Amino acid sequence: MEINTARLIQMSITVLDGFKRIEPRDWGVEGTLLELGTEIGSLGRALTIWENYRHGYKSRHQLADELSDILFVLIKLIDDMNITVKDSLTLKRIESSEQAFFRLLELTTEIRQETTNETVNMKVVLENIENMISIVGGLAEYYQISLEKSHLEEMKFASLWQRLFFTSEGKRITHFVFLRKLIWKFATWRHQKKLDN
Repeated sequence: MEINTARLIQMSITVLDGFKRIEPRDWGVEGTLLELGTEIGSLGRALTIWENYRHGYKSRHQLADELSDILFVLIKLIDDMNITVKDSLTLKRIESSEQAFFRLLELTTEIRQETTNETVNMKVVLENIENMISIVGGLAEYYQISLEKSHLEEMKFASLWQRLFFTSEGKRITHFVFLRKLIWKFATWRHQKKLDN
């Protein structure tokens, strides 16, 4: 099985541009890698429930959300570093979600180390990013989640959030906040239902 990276990137561009407008500062590679580590940590929390290390509700929505978030940050990293990934990648076969999780952490650390070198080996960075995308796709397949469908829903959801709470110039909207929050709560409920099914 393959993951269509070109399509996933295409559906992320508008949301990525929106976040660039509303973030208080430019993240750069360092900030993006920091965010990548946080998203992988959130995935780990979800996996401890799915793999019965702790009690909790096995939410397909939450797991799909975490995988999509990691994918989105990887796409942001691709954009930040101005690199081109293959249009499609073969999914990694996942034998153990724990191993896949730790491999994501290792690859993030390797990218971080490489980007702090005086001369960055872009081939190594590219290979690590492509491996991470393949692992995320493999985890989605392992848990029977459609990554493309989940990512599309996440991008629609993030785009709605941007439109509800920020102007096109990136300024926070301060009028009709209560109504906007009400619309957001309803949208969140619908979003979770879509991803849980």
